[in-house]
Amino acid sequence: MYRKGERKLNGKKFFISLFLLFLFPGCTSHYLVSPSQKINLAHSIALSVKKPPSLGKLDIAKVLRLGLKGNLDYQMIHTRVTQAGALVKQADSAFFPKINIGVRYIHADSPLTYFSTTLDQHKFKFGGNFNQTSDFGSGRGFVTIGYGLNLGGSQVFQSLMAKLERAIARKEREKILNTLITSLIEAYYNALAAKKAIHIAEEAVKTLKSQLSETKVRFKGGSALKSDVLALEVRLAAAKENLIKSRNRYELLKNALAILMGLNPNYKLDLEEKPWEPFKLPKSYEKGIRIALQNRAEIKIMENRYLQARYNQRLAQSRYFPNLQFFGNYYFEDRDFKYTLKRDNWILGVELSMPLFDGLYTYGKIKEAIAKKKEARLGYKKTLLGIQHEVKAAYLNLNEAENRVKVLKLAVKQGEENFRLVKKQFEGGAATITKYLDAEFALNSTKFQLLQAQYDLKKAKAKLGHALGLCQRCIQKI
Repeated sequence: MYRKGERKLNGKKFFISLFLLFLFPGCTSHYLVSPSQKINLAHSIALSVKKPPSLGKLDIAKVLRLGLKGNLDYQMIHTRVTQAGALVKQADSAFFPKINIGVRYIHADSPLTYFSTTLDQHKFKFGGNFNQTSDFGSGRGFVTIGYGLNLGGSQVFQSLMAKLERAIARKEREKILNTLITSLIEAYYNALAAKKAIHIAEEAVKTLKSQLSETKVRFKGGSALKSDVLALEVRLAAAKENLIKSRNRYELLKNALAILMGLNPNYKLDLEEKPWEPFKLPKSYEKGIRIALQNRAEIKIMENRYLQARYNQRLAQSRYFPNLQFFGNYYFEDRDFKYTLKRDNWILGVELSMPLFDGLYTYGKIKEAIAKKKEARLGYKKTLLGIQHEVKAAYLNLNEAENRVKVLKLAVKQGEENFRLVKKQFEGGAATITKYLDAEFALNSTKFQLLQAQYDLKKAKAKLGHALGLCQRCIQKI
């Protein structure tokens, strides 16, 4: 029975509702993927692109667009940025109170528990023997609230460190973007160089076949030696082998490019070259290093790492400061969950605690934090030094590539003229087959070297752009 004016709460329904709420999440195991399903899923993904759609002609801009969209490393770094943002929310949660709601039911014959629960039920009556209690039950519905505060500012430092980690993740994304674009450019030009090398190898085979046919005719006429025919056949076989290797190298390099672009190996890549100058490079190292120090994400990453280490030291020192705890509890107690507002209970309190001795644990954490701060400072200096050397090496390699192209262009012209003269002499019987083959081999070798030097020059520009942190600007050109 309840006194007049006393409001009854339906505690039994409340308890059942919470019980069902905690019970139902367990049913989610029905939806878990079994190991066999995972294997089948992976198998279906691997075979999902049997006849992939045509990508059309791929110039460098299209390669970069597809690479930025499909590269798995670049996609993964996006998830790391999201994770870092979630860590900020976790750290900031320390600034808010924690509120819980729940129910509890006990069945016991403990005299102390019987006495305390009877008081909480507001049903205590004097009389009776508390030492000889029968078993009893009691249900409690409660709401608790708590808030903790470290007077040394540990929550603040944890939040600052989490925000720095988010900033680092964003800069890591820039770093990977800079590296990815450079790698895509290098892979694209490597494949193009291999494609053009096939043409040079095909021309060599065609030239040798033609010369072999002429020499066989001359041999039948008695104006050429059998050894000349055999020497040309051997040289033709070597040229055909080189052609086979060139074609295979082209396919391998296209496969390497497809990996960077995140494409299935079933895709057929048809590369074409178009003029492309995404950014202007400074002429001198002095100008370049200033740009690099402004743009390179690695520098900002190490700056944030050093700040993190400083905050980590302050966080360790905060363990010496008092901790302040605010807490509260509002609850009902009744055997049958028949709660009423006139039989409620509440507790509010505050607690201040001060650590006195923890076995030198905090001292050890502070020493560790100081060492990490020193390590971060040295890492920052190492990063700066590494970038300076990278920029210097990039300029040296660019200068070498430019000079190689100039020298080899002249060498190809001279080789073509030399081969023309030797070929004429050989056909007239004034030059030996050895001299002819030497001239042909020298010309083709020089052509290969010039081709490689021309694409090395393009890659050297890309590497310098990477060293200066400019490759991200390529996005604006695609």
